[in-house]
Amino acid sequence: MLHYRAGARVLAGMGLCLENSLYHPQLAELAAFARAVPELIIILNHIGGLVRVGSYANRDDDVLPAWRRGIAAVAACPNVIIKLGGVGQHRFGFDWQERAKPIGSAELAEALSPLMQYCIEQFGPDRCMFESNFPADKVSYE
Repeated sequence: MLHYRAGARVLAGMGLCLENSLYHPQLAELAAFARAVPELIIILNHIGGLVRVGSYANRDDDVLPAWRRGIAAVAACPNVIIKLGGVGQHRFGFDWQERAKPIGSAELAEALSPLMQYCIEQFGPDRCMFESNFPADKVSYE
């Protein structure tokens, strides 16, 4: 870990940032890393890697609060920026890719609004950016 942090400091010294993608159970580790290297700008992809499939499927009562706690912990680090997007991937558990007709924009906005709003509330609009995540999200919506 010390070597990784040293490398991160080199990135920061060069004016570069670290962009990452992880899963929501790792958010506390990201927060600790961000606190250890506060001079580095870190970009967190895909609303913090929420996972709602596999062992996390049908467990929103546990999974969503854990994700929210992780997002809040990372948002407390002023050097972290979050990307709002990437939620068409299978791991988010919406199963939109199973539909004969793609999800419409109104239904998509309704489904994603609570997640996006939470991220914006925690990070503030100045530390949020939207991402298209094309073509990976095309599997779920067009």
